[in-house]
Amino acid sequence: MSDPEPLQLSDELLAIARKTTLIAARKRCPKSVDPEDVWQSVWLDLIRMPPQYDPSRKASKVTLLKLICSRAVSKYAAKAKRDASRFQQVEVPERESLSDIQPSESIDMFQYIESDETLRLCQLMMDCDCNMSV
Repeated sequence: MSDPEPLQLSDELLAIARKTTLIAARKRCPKSVDPEDVWQSVWLDLIRMPPQYDPSRKASKVTLLKLICSRAVSKYAAKAKRDASRFQQVEVPERESLSDIQPSESIDMFQYIESDETLRLCQLMMDCDCNMSV
């Protein structure tokens, strides 16, 4: 039985990995995720830590690489779905333009500011009509 060795990532293997990753990302990731971003993440992981290939296990290099890419896409998709549920966009009523907002309908944006220091700075800027010289 031979010892596993780092897989030499040739251009051909990287092309296969890219194709596998992009196809899997289009199927499994939310629509907000760009498949190219998934490929970039997978590619960086492959370069940073090449997979260990053991010829005695009877699997081809392509099979190993496809399995690794498929699992990486699954992890990326799961994280993207968790993040999407955690960081939801604030719903703001749609307007044709900012001039359509009436003073009585204005949105209190200060409610979204958590830091007291940032809140004070924003209030100061609003009081000065954002006309502050440095």
